[in-house]
Amino acid sequence: MENEEVLKSNTKDVIDSVTGLVKAVPIYQDGFQPAVKVLGKSLETVAKTVNLALEPLRGLVWGYDKFNDFMETTVPNKLKDIPKENIITPDATIAGPLLESLKYTGHKEELKDMYANLLATAMNKDKAQNAHPSFVDIIKNMNSDEARIIKYLAINKVKPIISIKSAFIDKTPGYNIVKKYISFVEIEAKCEFIELAPSYYENLIRLKLIDIPKGEYLTTPNVYDKLENSDKVKEIIDTINNRDNRKAEISQSLIELSEFGQLFTNACIEKI
Repeated sequence: MENEEVLKSNTKDVIDSVTGLVKAVPIYQDGFQPAVKVLGKSLETVAKTVNLALEPLRGLVWGYDKFNDFMETTVPNKLKDIPKENIITPDATIAGPLLESLKYTGHKEELKDMYANLLATAMNKDKAQNAHPSFVDIIKNMNSDEARIIKYLAINKVKPIISIKSAFIDKTPGYNIVKKYISFVEIEAKCEFIELAPSYYENLIRLKLIDIPKGEYLTTPNVYDKLENSDKVKEIIDTINNRDNRKAEISQSLIELSEFGQLFTNACIEKI
């Protein structure tokens, strides 16, 4: 209980500093401007539809009450086992942008958890050096499924991944990559939109959180068998092999956290 009081005291200024940011997203009001009405009934109908579609954002955009709950419940829970003398005021270059980002992403549980872990790291004297301001922007540039993948790889380290190429049977140079980045990671990580996994991997590579190194693969016996014998892969291979002068080839690789990704997970993923 004493720890929580110290934490509240240390972070009150942080909450106050972003209070000015907490304003509702402008929603088109039902009492339309006269200029809009002049444009006709059809535009008025569209505007009402847009207004209805945007209405749920009122509940998603964080207000002061949600920031308070985050700072008085979520973050203290992350720091409950830390000695009170180790709880410090976080660096404003981390806390300020972090709370601003929460205003729009706090309703995404996976991202909120990452932000909470990052802020808790920044408030732990023994680990504050692991919290980098750039991590805020990295989380902001991820979606929930990508957060699930990073959390999964933080625990499971290295996993097999393959791509399927279409090459010429007559050994003519060149090939086409028909399907890139096929893996079970997105399934095992419980991603919501598994069909978008290749684009998730591309974004996580862009953010320098993961590596899929060209020319490297796992040497564990049979580690690729389940993946290569899956119905999805067999269907793609059959489609390629049924084309004139074409044959399917599988390129084996691996997916893992980058060195930078490991630093990120040390600060933003709660260890189990």
